Amino acid sequence: MREGSTRIDSTPHPRCDVCGAAGEWSYRDLTDRLRGAPETWSLMRCTDAACGALWLNPMPSPETLHHAYAAYYTHDDRREPTWLQRVYRAALDRTRAAALRYPRIERAGGVEELLAATWSTLDPGLRAEALFGAAYTALSGGRRVLDVGCGAGDFLVRMRALGWSAHGLEVDEHAVAQARLRGVEVTCATLEAFERPGAYDLVTLRHVIEHVHDPVGDLRRCRELLAPGGRLVVVTPNIDGVQHRRFGPHWFGLDPPRHLHLFTPRALTLASNKAGFTSVRAFTTVREADRVWIASRDIRARGVHEWGRTGGAARLLAARVVQAYLWLRLIVDAGQGDELVITAERN
Repeated sequence: MREGSTRIDSTPHPRCDVCGAAGEWSYRDLTDRLRGAPETWSLMRCTDAACGALWLNPMPSPETLHHAYAAYYTHDDRREPTWLQRVYRAALDRTRAAALRYPRIERAGGVEELLAATWSTLDPGLRAEALFGAAYTALSGGRRVLDVGCGAGDFLVRMRALGWSAHGLEVDEHAVAQARLRGVEVTCATLEAFERPGAYDLVTLRHVIEHVHDPVGDLRRCRELLAPGGRLVVVTPNIDGVQHRRFGPHWFGLDPPRHLHLFTPRALTLASNKAGFTSVRAFTTVREADRVWIASRDIRARGVHEWGRTGGAARLLAARVVQAYLWLRLIVDAGQGDELVITAERN
């Protein structure tokens, strides 16, 4: 790459990094849906039915991929919550306390608490968001958590309030600065360079594994960071989900070129087993399925999507109806959600 260029270099990548099988073309010439960069990208699917992962071919180089993350939406500066957001947080807190036995940390008062109670009962996506917010893990004897790819530290702040000793790992210097301003401990380093063997009881990769070049290797490194009996939680888009099947190349979860690998439950379970984890459990959720529906429709109509844009109250209501429908679908087939979760243990 020439000096001063923002071009993303890439190299051929014809085989699956999870199982080693050859791939076949799934999607060709996809564009960047968030930034509108000029390059195009193609995805291959693993031909082994026991895996079925997707990956970019050619694969962006580690040295130039950072150009795809300028003004990335998960690293935006945080603002003070609105009144409605405070009610929503109280509803999340109420649901999380009931499901995972945490103490209430954001209890509202009066009308706000009544609204929070109603919201937690009626919104099918809220439970998924509440559990995601505590990494599907109840407080136990071990209270040391490492969040890999922690962004601006929202999760760390919450876990610390819930009683955990929270530490983050992040490569984006701006996000690290934002997290540190919020008083949380964050190391600016790659997972490969981070060495604290056996230091954590919980390691989380929340929408991170799809961004890495070596998913099995990174899971193996996470295992090394866990104490015996420690727990791994991985959250990532689910390519077996209903919305991927509906929107195909327009599905927001593809997100080229930032998403290098995408997984079926089978593929991520296989990757976790290869990394040495045991008691691996896979399930899916409808968390943010409403936003994914809105984004995927935008991509299908216009080729791009601005994260956070809803398109008005009527469209947001329709998206919530879709989310509720998908939640009902999970009763029939638990693997159809947009978001895939893996929990695993270190012996």
